[in-house]
Order: sequence, then C-alpha cells, then structure tokens
Amino acid sequence: ADAMDQAATAAPVTIAPTSLPTDEQSSANWDEGTVTVDLTGTRALNSRVLDLSVGRGSLTVIIPADQWTEAYGEVALGVNNLNTGQLGVLRSGQQSLNSPADAVLPRGAQPLNLYLRVGVGELTLIEQEP
Repeated sequence: ADAMDQAATAAPVTIAPTSLPTDEQSSANWDEGTVTVDLTGTRALNSRVLDLSVGRGSLTVIIPADQWTEAYGEVALGVNNLNTGQLGVLRSGQQSLNSPADAVLPRGAQPLNLYLRVGVGELTLIEQEP
C-alpha cells in the first residue's frame, strides 16, 4: 500500500502523440506515477510497436475505435484490466487480447502491437467509442 500511496502523489502524466517512428519500436518508461497514453489522435498506427511500462502507479492506454491491436499486458502486483472477453478486472498476472476481439484480422494487415507492463499498480486499455 505504501508504494501505491507514493505513486498516487506523483503528478499525472498524459501523452498524446500525433505520430510514431516508422517501423521501429518506441518505448517509454516511468518509475512511478499515473500515466495516460492517448493514441486516438496518432496517425499510422498499423505495424507500429509500442513498449510502455510504469514501475509503481497506473498505466492507461487509449486506442482508436476499430484500430487492429495486439496488446500484451503484465502486472506484477495489482490489477490487470486486460481481459479477452471484455475489459474487465483481473488480479496479478499476464493477459493478451486482440481488438476488435470478435473479428478476424484481414489478410496482410499489420496491427498495432502494445507491450504494457506495471510493476505495482493498475493497467487499463480503453478502446475509444466509435
């Protein structure tokens, strides 16, 4: 609880990039805090790889509606909100999901790949409302 209390006092961070580097893995790491990464205004997300981690606190990633996404999430201690059935709540562990969950990836499509990690805290992935 102490780690969570300390992380909660850190200033919230919100990032909303308009583009990501081409054919590269982009990464960002925070020791602690409440971090939100909003990809709804980011151009050309297909075939991009984004690796994000927060040591203590929370990580929330917002993806555009209908963006093909493969997400891998891991929380060492806390709440992992990645659930293949719905964006529900899971306790510690690792989960992956494909979005849109009930659709088949079109032939030749290159999805956005997300690798999301939180040491102690909470991980949430939100799909923007269409």
